[in-house]
Amino acid sequence: MVQKVAIWLLNDQRLHDHAALQAALQSGAEAIAFVYVWGPPHISWGTLSYPPAYAAERRLHPLRERFLVESLLDLAERVRPAPLYLLEGEPQEVIPRWAIQEGISALYTHTEWAPEEKRIQKAVQQALQSQGISFQALEGNSLYEEAQLPFPVENLPFLFTRFRQLVERHATVKNPLPPPTALPPWPGPLPHTVELLRERLEKLPAPPPGTFTWKGGETAALHRLDAYLAGPVFTYKQTRNSFMGDTFSSRLSPYLALGNLSPREVYARLRKAEKDHGANDSTYWLFFELLWREYFRWLLKKEQGRFFAPGGLRNMAIPWQQAPDLFQAWIEGRTGYPIVDAAMRELRATAWTSNRARQIVASFLTKNLLIDWRWGATHFELSLIDYDTASNWGNWLYQAGVGTDGRGFRWFDPVRQARLYDPQATFIKTWIPELRSLSPPEAYFPTPYARQKVGYPPPIVEWQPSLQRAKDTWYRALRGEPKGNQLLRLWTDEE
Repeated sequence: MVQKVAIWLLNDQRLHDHAALQAALQSGAEAIAFVYVWGPPHISWGTLSYPPAYAAERRLHPLRERFLVESLLDLAERVRPAPLYLLEGEPQEVIPRWAIQEGISALYTHTEWAPEEKRIQKAVQQALQSQGISFQALEGNSLYEEAQLPFPVENLPFLFTRFRQLVERHATVKNPLPPPTALPPWPGPLPHTVELLRERLEKLPAPPPGTFTWKGGETAALHRLDAYLAGPVFTYKQTRNSFMGDTFSSRLSPYLALGNLSPREVYARLRKAEKDHGANDSTYWLFFELLWREYFRWLLKKEQGRFFAPGGLRNMAIPWQQAPDLFQAWIEGRTGYPIVDAAMRELRATAWTSNRARQIVASFLTKNLLIDWRWGATHFELSLIDYDTASNWGNWLYQAGVGTDGRGFRWFDPVRQARLYDPQATFIKTWIPELRSLSPPEAYFPTPYARQKVGYPPPIVEWQPSLQRAKDTWYRALRGEPKGNQLLRLWTDEE
């Protein structure tokens, strides 16, 4: 009988730097199949009380779904003559049933760190082992392995800067594992996965015309990485706070989130580009962003459930507001603050918005509306094409002031941010067409007369009083913390 093993794909949809695949190949297996489960976990906010109208829309953004289908389609074509099976349902139910049916002797996968994902992996492991099927989970999708860290995970530094200093001094990024030269053929007929995925893809909407378009899959990911490292990366530090364009940022985040790229592959090719063309502040800054991603992953592994708690990692008793109408206005880009609304409308239309825009809208939700930061994190979880559990929730913790930000009470002035980073109001006018007739200064924050004339809504909250309310609330919560956890500064205006 042919010895068959399987690779359970999660956020590792690639062939390069795939530890689980390499382990399966080295096991002596005569046939390897890939399996992907279309089902939970989709979201991780659990039992929060969300507005009913919003809770009813708990599904992936169609453009994110499109990116996922394209990624699976690319992989299905790349792994031939090995098959990619698509299952639907609860993993702990459908994987063991499929494994028994196909005669699988072992399942390989990459370890997940978020609580819900860990629970599901444990349930799959137990179900398989009860049937005599081996289960192996290996580290993957990080720059460093746990054994490489210069500290135990439980002693992870509270501040990113200290983490960065330690790993840069004492840890080395390993070379990525090469993709296999060939995969063993599968005995018997292959599933009609490619045809099914193409049919599904045809039913999904295309991105809005004139916007940046991602194509899912390892093939497209490697092409984008090489194109970015061939030139644009060398000015990244100067352009990274922009809102529009194809090359102001790497645009690699969707590929990293779904695992079309491994961070070690990005690092290796970045170092080669530096060797060929010279390193500068911008090439370092791309590595710096990879380190932020890495930090949030280890922080999630350390903190587990506290990563999703209302008081965050600081356990701050902030009386977050539950205001469905204000929240819906934020989602739909009807806050009356043009830079906030432009970003939220872009997110709604394209499943993406820039890093600078994400910080601005997160600040507005948590510091001006004082709405539970987990509402915003969950909306991003459902909406973003590049959703990554650790990065998304870690950044929301940070912006809400309940994470690891050492600078204290952080906020963004939406009008000032527009002047600095959208000087001609191009981004604002792209996504808020009713403001196109206004001059840039008027578009940053229109007068009541201009709003009425063009049909743009008034502000749903006054900026300065609402900010002061949030500051006072945050400070009262901070005073309830142990002195050793208090932040150094309370009032910072983000540049």
